[in-house]
Amino acid sequence: MSHAYDQTQYRPDIDGLRAIAVLAVIAFHAFPDYFKGGFIGVDIFFVISGFLISNILLKEMVQKKFSLIDFYTRRIKRIFPALLLVLIACLLYGWLLLLPNEFAQLGKHILSATGFITNFTLYQEIGYFNSRAELKPLLHLWSLGIEEQFYIIWPLLLFLVYRWKLLTLALIVVGLMISFALNIFYLTSDPEFTFYLPLTRFWELMLGSLISYFMLVKHDKSMHYFNKINPNILSGIGVLIIMMGVFYMENTLHFPGWWALVPTLSALFIISAGQNAYINRKLLANKVLVFIGLISFPLYLWHWPLFSFIKIVNPQESQVLITIAAIFLSFTLAIATYYFVEKPIRSKQKIVAIPLIAGMVAMALVGYMMTSEKILAQSSKISGIDNIIQAVGDWDYPGVRLKRSQFEGRKLFSQGNNPEKVLFIGDSNVEQYSPRIDKLMQENEPDIKSVIFASGGGCPPIPNVYSDSRIKCASLMDTAQTLLEDPKITTIVLGALWFKYFDTQRPSDYYYLENGQRYPLYSETEQGNGEIYLEKTYNALDNFFQLMNENNKKIYLLMSIPMGEEFDPLNRLERDFTGVKLINNTHKVSKNVLMPYQDIRTKLREVALRNGVTVLDPVDILCNDESCLTATAQGWPIYRDINHLRPFYVKEYITFFDEVLLSANQHNSNY
Repeated sequence: MSHAYDQTQYRPDIDGLRAIAVLAVIAFHAFPDYFKGGFIGVDIFFVISGFLISNILLKEMVQKKFSLIDFYTRRIKRIFPALLLVLIACLLYGWLLLLPNEFAQLGKHILSATGFITNFTLYQEIGYFNSRAELKPLLHLWSLGIEEQFYIIWPLLLFLVYRWKLLTLALIVVGLMISFALNIFYLTSDPEFTFYLPLTRFWELMLGSLISYFMLVKHDKSMHYFNKINPNILSGIGVLIIMMGVFYMENTLHFPGWWALVPTLSALFIISAGQNAYINRKLLANKVLVFIGLISFPLYLWHWPLFSFIKIVNPQESQVLITIAAIFLSFTLAIATYYFVEKPIRSKQKIVAIPLIAGMVAMALVGYMMTSEKILAQSSKISGIDNIIQAVGDWDYPGVRLKRSQFEGRKLFSQGNNPEKVLFIGDSNVEQYSPRIDKLMQENEPDIKSVIFASGGGCPPIPNVYSDSRIKCASLMDTAQTLLEDPKITTIVLGALWFKYFDTQRPSDYYYLENGQRYPLYSETEQGNGEIYLEKTYNALDNFFQLMNENNKKIYLLMSIPMGEEFDPLNRLERDFTGVKLINNTHKVSKNVLMPYQDIRTKLREVALRNGVTVLDPVDILCNDESCLTATAQGWPIYRDINHLRPFYVKEYITFFDEVLLSANQHNSNY
C-alpha cells in the first residue's frame, strides 16, 4: 500500500495548500490590481474542507466510531473561539467608527454570523444602492456560512446512507452533479444566487468529498487509476494552474460557473497526488507554508475586518504602507488567536462547548439589539448627524404606485391609464426622477400621459454597450428598440449618468461590442484606445436617435446631474481611527466641479442637436454661474450619494419633466 494515499496520517502538504489559498485571498483584497484572481482561494478552501471533513466522517464510519455529538462538538471547539473574538472586536471598533445606520447593519451581520447565514443575508442585501463591499467588516463570513451549512447537512446524509457503500458514492456524485448544474443554470439569470447560496456552491465541497471517498473507501481501486498518472505531474499542473489563476483570472468573470473548475480541479490534482509528490513534499510541506496553513482560519477571519475599517476611515485613499501594516497586524492577531485561544480551547474536554454556545447566543442577542437600535454607535450623539443619515440611502424608486410588468423577459415599471405614453430609458439617474413624475401623475390624472420605465442601475442606454458585471443590463436596449414600434409611445426620454460610460479615464469594465469584437471604453494608460473606441459609442447613440426619429417619436436627452465627492452627504463627516466628527456644513460647491466632464457634455449636446433632440439639463436648476447646490438653505442635503438626488428635492424642484408629461394647456394652467 502506497504511503501517499494513507489517510491515517497527517498531511502537512494540505496545510501548505491552505496557506496558498489564504494568501491568495489576502493578496486579492490588499492589491486587487496585481492579484486579480486571488478570490479563487475561497474555492480551494471549499475543496480542502470537503476533503478533510469527509475524510474524518468516512474514517470514523469505517471504524464504527462515528458520533454526531462528538463531530459537532469538535466543530464548535474549532470554529467558535476565533469567530467570537473577531465578532467582539468588530463590535467594539464598529461602535467607535461607524455611523448609526452602519452600526445597525453591522449588528445584522453579527446576528447572521452567529447563525452561520451571512451568505443568505448578503444575498438579500444585493442591490445597486447597497453599501460597497469594502464597507462591510464581516462580508467575508459568507464563505464560512456555506462551509458550516455543509457541515450541518453532510454528516447527517452520510450517516444515513453509509451502510450501503454504492449509495454513498451515488449520493456524492449525484449531489455534486446537481449542485454544479444549478451553478451553471443560475449563472446568467441570477449570478448573485450562484455566488452566495449553498445549492450552487456545495459541489465544490463535494468534489473534496469525492476525493476522500476514493482515497479511503475505494482505496485499492483508486490506486490502480492514480498510479497511471505520475503524482508529480498532477501536483505540478495543480500548482501551476492556481498560480496562473491568481494572477490572470478576473473577478468580472461569470463566477463561479465553469470558471470555478480552474481552482477546484487544481486542488483536486494536488490532494490526489499525495504527500509524497515532490511539490507537495518540498514546497507545500515546508515549515513556513505549513505554519501559515495552521493559522489560516484566524488569519482569514482577521484580515478583512482590518482592511474594511481602513477603507471606512480612508475611503478615497489607497495607502500601500497602511495596507502592508494591516497584513502584518492580521498575522500578529492570527498567531495570538491560534496559540492563546484556539489551541487551549481545542484541548479542553467536550463540556467547553456549552460556554462557547452560550457566548455565541449572547453575541446573537447583542447583534439583534444593534439591529433594532437598542444599542447605538458612539456617533449617534453627534449633533446634526440625523440629517446626514436620513440622506444616505434616501431613495424612492419604484415607489408605491409604479406597477411592475414584464416585457419580453425584462422587468418594466409603468404608471397611468392614458393611451399616450412616455418611455423613460436609462440607468438609476433616470429612476431618481420618479418622485416628481409621481407627483405630476397624482395632481393631473386622468389627462396626464402614462409613463413606462425601461431602466436599471448601471445600465447604459446605448446600443451595443455592455458590462460583464451588469448581466441584467444586457437586454435593456433590445427591449427599448422593440418598444419603439409601439405607436402609443409618442415620447422618449433617454437619460443616464453619461460620465460613467463616456469617461475613458474612469475605471470601468464597459465595452462596445461589434461583430463579436469588444472595444473597451476605459484606457488604462495614456496610450490606451478608449478614446478611439469611444467614437463608436457616440455613433451608436447617434444611430439610436435616428431610429427614434424614424419611428416618429418626440425625443428628450436628459443630461447628468453634477457629481463628485463634494456632493456626498458623508463628505460632511471626518473619520479617523478614534471616531467620527462633523466638519463641513457648506451648501454649495464651485461650478468648476463640472470641468472634468465638459467635453462629454458638449459632445452629447452636439449629437442631440444633429438629431433634433430636446435637451433637459438639471445643471440649469442645480447650479448658477458660480456654484452648484449640495444642500438646501436649511442645511438638508439634496444628494443621497455622489451622483443621485434625494426624492424630496426632485419632487419639489426638478420641474423640467412637466413639459414632457403635460400638454401645453395643462402646463400653462398649472404654472
